[in-house]
Amino acid sequence: MRKFKCLVFILFFSTTSLLIFTSYIWNHSSNITRSRSLLKISDYKTTHQYFSKQNKPKLMVNSTCAQYDLKQGASIVANNRCKSIQPSSDTCNIAQNLFSSHRKPNCSHQKKYQICQIKNHGTHHIVKCNADICENGITVGTINHTNGELTWHKEKTAVTLENYIASIIHSLFKSEHYGFCFLKCSSNWHSDKGDTDDDSFVSMDDSDKLQLLLLPVPLKLLGNRKKKHKVRNNYSVNLNIILLDSVSRNHFFRSLPKTVDYFRKMNNNDGDNVLDFINVQAIAPRTFETVNALFSGLVDVDSLPFSVYDLPPKPLNIAALFKPLKQLGYNTLYLEDLCWTWDWGIVKNLLVLNKTLPDRKIWHKLQEALDRAFIDTMGASYSSCEILRSLDYTDPFHGPEAVCYGGHYQHQHLLDYLQSYQGMMYKYKQQYASFFISNIGHDDTGRRIQQLDEGLVEYLSALTRQSPNTLTVLLSDHGNAYGDFMERAPVDARREMFHPFVFIIVPKTLSVVLGREKITALIANQNRLISVVDIHQTLKEVYLPRANSQDGYSQANSRANGARSLLHDIPINRTCNDLPHLRNVPTPCICDGHQMSVHVTLEHIVIGEFVLGQLNNHITTQFTSRRSSFDRNTFGNCQRMLGVDITNVQEKTSKGKQGQVKTYSFNLHVVVPAKPNDKHSFFIMVEAYLTPPTYLKLAFYERITLYHQYTKCVDKGLDVTLCICEENELVNSSKPHSKHGDIINTLVGQEVFETFPYVIKVKKKGNKCVVLLGREYDVGIAVEAVNKCDRMISFHLTVISRNMELSVSSNIITEILKPKQIKFLFTALRKIIHIKWHVKFDLNIL
Repeated sequence: MRKFKCLVFILFFSTTSLLIFTSYIWNHSSNITRSRSLLKISDYKTTHQYFSKQNKPKLMVNSTCAQYDLKQGASIVANNRCKSIQPSSDTCNIAQNLFSSHRKPNCSHQKKYQICQIKNHGTHHIVKCNADICENGITVGTINHTNGELTWHKEKTAVTLENYIASIIHSLFKSEHYGFCFLKCSSNWHSDKGDTDDDSFVSMDDSDKLQLLLLPVPLKLLGNRKKKHKVRNNYSVNLNIILLDSVSRNHFFRSLPKTVDYFRKMNNNDGDNVLDFINVQAIAPRTFETVNALFSGLVDVDSLPFSVYDLPPKPLNIAALFKPLKQLGYNTLYLEDLCWTWDWGIVKNLLVLNKTLPDRKIWHKLQEALDRAFIDTMGASYSSCEILRSLDYTDPFHGPEAVCYGGHYQHQHLLDYLQSYQGMMYKYKQQYASFFISNIGHDDTGRRIQQLDEGLVEYLSALTRQSPNTLTVLLSDHGNAYGDFMERAPVDARREMFHPFVFIIVPKTLSVVLGREKITALIANQNRLISVVDIHQTLKEVYLPRANSQDGYSQANSRANGARSLLHDIPINRTCNDLPHLRNVPTPCICDGHQMSVHVTLEHIVIGEFVLGQLNNHITTQFTSRRSSFDRNTFGNCQRMLGVDITNVQEKTSKGKQGQVKTYSFNLHVVVPAKPNDKHSFFIMVEAYLTPPTYLKLAFYERITLYHQYTKCVDKGLDVTLCICEENELVNSSKPHSKHGDIINTLVGQEVFETFPYVIKVKKKGNKCVVLLGREYDVGIAVEAVNKCDRMISFHLTVISRNMELSVSSNIITEILKPKQIKFLFTALRKIIHIKWHVKFDLNIL
């Protein structure tokens, strides 16, 4: 009995110990999992250092975080000073929910019809058509090379249709075509020249039976061959650049798994190598500056950024690369998926866009600009207008979910054309330099890029077979700048916008010519911090070695930009501070630790007041600049914004030309009085110049919530990225806006002026017409001026302060207020904690 009790006791003790131990392990494991899933960006650096010491980097990422490199388990070189910020678990979970949990849109809503096909027999092309698809004839649409118009020609039988298309193909030296034609069925016809016997017709019916038929590349392009100069690059390596707009590095790996897998397989085979540059720093959050730097190697750090809806100050400098290539005998192609008759793309970037001119004059100006840029052709780019028109869109930036024509994606048509162009060039032993920019990734959802995956793999696979001696650079300019992901994800997701991708596919022929030393450097530089200006320098060294060595201006500019060819070792300790072209550009650095995440304080709220005031001033200035100076309205349809909150604050202190500068980046959240529950967000960068005279500068702002819905109600001449208006309120410049007059009375009359919910009190000072409103916080104040009268008023304002730093460089402010205008003046922040601050105003009406 005694032994039995002993056994029972031992069994009980063992079981209890096991349960306690299991509970401990379970709780400990749960805490680890819970701490990872709730990891804040402010704690990220410390956690990263801990796991680095433990050599367990895999614990840093949640299971939803994919491996964003081609190395399949190989670790990043540890001695690099710049290590890009890795996505947090929260970011990966949000990305999983937004991008992987939705059905991928496709072109299945459109039927595929093969009305005609072209078969190649040596140098001969045989056209075969099936007229039975269309009951009432078929129309052929082609671009008129004299004026850019899409004209339609009717044929009633298969034979006459085949003969007509064959005549286009074979009469290549007499007339010009662009490598495609449209085919569609139609039952209703209308002659564009009235009741004549002319065979040219315009289709009046959008039949769903249509096809974009690619034609053989015009031999006219091959006939323009120029004699090659005897230079060191006579190994005849072609250049192929593909740029995907608005796709970050992480988003490339998330969205294009088949392409990533194809790259990995290429690297496992004894053939071309795919180099993956993991630390690519964007030079700007938009496309123009990136493409200009890619072609020219230039980054203009002294000029102020132009508005997204304005023309750039200078045309895109494509000639910097294409001109010397043309002189070496290269054929040049520039391909895009935007419509030349609309507001975006090359027509804007070459400064051709002019809304006052008819399309035919724009077409002539565009052709002249293409000649100056040394672009031989834009080929199937000219199909984009009709493709977008058929979907009732003018551009692809805010839909549709899939850009389709004839049951095929638009990008598939363009990739097929690019493949045909490159194959023809290779067949006739012609060197080429092609550039294709795709906007498939530039959409609201961030999911449309997934449609590119299969087509891109097919294209790249065909390229290695049909044009094996081709250097391919696949890159992006930046990540997506707006949408749910940018709005919902933590601060590390904001870095994605400035972390593009670069892949370089190096053919074996080029590897042999460049030699082991340069190829070794190219491989090592995959882990170093680079930017697009380094890509430009690399291309110049590969294709223009003599010009690169003789062009003193280019060499000096490259040194000023900090540009280095990737064929030579990039220093392992290179950081964003070593890239001069980033010093005056409001672009966050992708290197971990370059900026520090901090908790939001009242200091940041006052800086947010400064930003809010600047944005509202922009709205007022843009609206009133097109109106009479005696107009009583300073806001139109686009309403005055009120501050709600600030999130995701980061800080960085550096030295610049004007001394020490502190940079703040954060998300600013706003509402308008008419929709107090409808929150909108901006990504903001503010520079605080700390060396006297001190002041604040709004360096950069980007709307990260959607705004395209306001294009119909935005006031004329006003940047729609600043606009929040009633979608059903059409633009009418003569319409009175009494609601904004009511705002004036409300501001002056109420005790507390609506803004950030941290205001202690509102100070009011002034006279019958001008009232100064000071919103006071524990650490500072924000001041606006209101003109209550119906006349323009000028005034001097002298600010007398103690223990304060103003957002303006002088304490004497001179302003002119239009009738009923509200204008932000300045903010003042406390200098030293625990010392009382004071500010007062001396207002003098002129």
